[in-house]
Amino acid sequence: MTEENTTYEKKANDFLTKTGVKLEIKYVKHDFYFPSDKEKRDIYEFTLSKGNRKYISTFGNSIFNSGFYFTVGKKKYELERKWLGTKNLIYICKTVYSDFNPRTDIIHKPVPPGAYDILACLTKYDAGSFENFCSDLGYDIDSRTAERVYKDVCKEFEGVQTLWNDDEIEILAEIQ
Repeated sequence: MTEENTTYEKKANDFLTKTGVKLEIKYVKHDFYFPSDKEKRDIYEFTLSKGNRKYISTFGNSIFNSGFYFTVGKKKYELERKWLGTKNLIYICKTVYSDFNPRTDIIHKPVPPGAYDILACLTKYDAGSFENFCSDLGYDIDSRTAERVYKDVCKEFEGVQTLWNDDEIEILAEIQ
């Protein structure tokens, strides 16, 4: 993790602590997340809670930080997540592919999202009317996808408002 990333993560965690919000992140699956995805990514469920108030949603991690696999040349071999963290990972890779060479072949381990990743992606502003939403983001007003996205954005903002007041949401908006 770079120094800049560490700073962003610290700011996000400090914000959660200051506002009394707890964040839990749990791996769900490796699959397609967005309708336009051409590659699978790691999908996580996150829960933000403050007292008896909660907001639960999902997060599609970046493709770069997703997946547990090794490559031999251009060929990719998926590994079972149960092996993540095992000390005998090189032995397992050699078992799956006998020509695996730990000097030249690459083992890719997933990097789970942190507080910054989750908080930076949250909706921090009221989306307004459906018509304005479509106009602002270039959606077709007759699109079912646009309607679904609009409803999801509105629901997310309601979740944000459940946990934080207007002043805190302004601070949250500055985290990204």
